[in-house]
Amino acid sequence: MNFRRHQNGAESRLSQVMPLVNAFLLLFGLMAAGFSFLPRTNHVDVQQPGVISERKSAHVAGELSIYVTSNGVLRVGRQEVTPEELQVRLQRLSRELQDASVLVYTDRSAPLAQVLVVLDACQRAEIDRYRLRAVSEQQGQP
Repeated sequence: MNFRRHQNGAESRLSQVMPLVNAFLLLFGLMAAGFSFLPRTNHVDVQQPGVISERKSAHVAGELSIYVTSNGVLRVGRQEVTPEELQVRLQRLSRELQDASVLVYTDRSAPLAQVLVVLDACQRAEIDRYRLRAVSEQQGQP
């Protein structure tokens, strides 16, 4: 015996779709509630790839820090180096570490030619992972 009453086609389709609609509304409600807890931002910080203008402590293991001062002097740590000495150090770093990287701190008023000397030395030493960080003279070296 069949105790169900006979349903017409439209009512039957509606009863099959309603659980799907309910599931969709439930998921939509959960997503809306979840997004309400995300942090709100009022601005988007867009920077050029590979160029960092703010001073942050982001030294990574296996990364050599090079400083270009406002008068064009090159420093590795606190020691002044010539472009030739820098090239030797970068080649040694490249041989010792397969994924070596360089962080170049440049004074905002540093000669662009000296910055290009450092980047050229990186390229000749086959170090393709480098970052630039612009600092002002008041900030000094990190």
